Amino acid sequence: MLKMKMLNKLLVVVSCFLFSFFTDAS
Repeated sequence: MLKMKMLNKLLVVVSCFLFSFFTDAS
């Protein structure tokens, strides 16, 4: 359960990073 929560948080961070990366690129 805790692992799932941490994985979810990591996913949010990664998607935010990718989003900012792609918006900066264009």
